[in-house]
This record gives sequence, C-alpha cells and structure tokens, in this order.
Amino acid sequence: MSLSFRIKRPLQVAASGFLILLIAERIKGHGWREALVFSAIWAAMSTAIFIGTMLYYARTQKDCPICNDVSAKPS
Repeated sequence: MSLSFRIKRPLQVAASGFLILLIAERIKGHGWREALVFSAIWAAMSTAIFIGTMLYYARTQKDCPICNDVSAKPS
C-alpha cells in the first residue's frame, strides 16, 4: 500500500461516516450543534478502529480485503 493510499482511505472513511451520521441526526430532529458533535465523535472513533485494523493486518502480514488498494495494478 502506498503512503497516499494510507492517508486517503481513512479520510474517506471519516468523511463518509461523518456525513451519514450528520444526515441521520438531522432527520431524527436534533439541532445542528448536537448533530455535528455526535457525528464528529463517532466518525473519529470509527476511523480510529479502521486505522487500528489496517495497522494490525499490516503488522501481522495478513490479507485484508478492506485495506487492500483495489486500484493498484497487478504487476
């Protein structure tokens, strides 16, 4: 995995999680401030778990289908 992939993928996870949670909180009728705080906290926690999983699989050299760079061309 390249360095740009290792940076880009967690940012995608954080951004998508944040937006989904923000929309869900607003649909439930919560205020903007509450929805933003809730979404930011849970997006950060889920991204931390994702990064931890990536590091675990990299350290143990196990195959991680979620972590693999699917855009990489086979050589």
